[in-house]
Amino acid sequence: MESWSWRAGLEYSGIFRVGRPDSTSRWIEVRTVPVACGSGALGGHSSVVQDISERRTSDRRIAAREAITRILADAESPRSACHAILSEIGEILGLSMGVFW
Repeated sequence: MESWSWRAGLEYSGIFRVGRPDSTSRWIEVRTVPVACGSGALGGHSSVVQDISERRTSDRRIAAREAITRILADAESPRSACHAILSEIGEILGLSMGVFW
């Protein structure tokens, strides 16, 4: 979290990847808003942390399906689309095509 926004009493939101002890990772979304004390000064923050791993996985699947459909629709043949499909899948997964394939 940006320490300056925390100290300044600003709203903040961000998405982070968190590693777990079992070597898996999860994606979380953090939202925080300032809370004033009785005098109106910054008294603290109220925060919500939500696991968005399933939503993120679903979004990536939809993006992959749309990209593959677009590539196949524009290709002269399925064979000519193979390289573009593999590149797109690698990009969506955050992998170098050479590493994965």
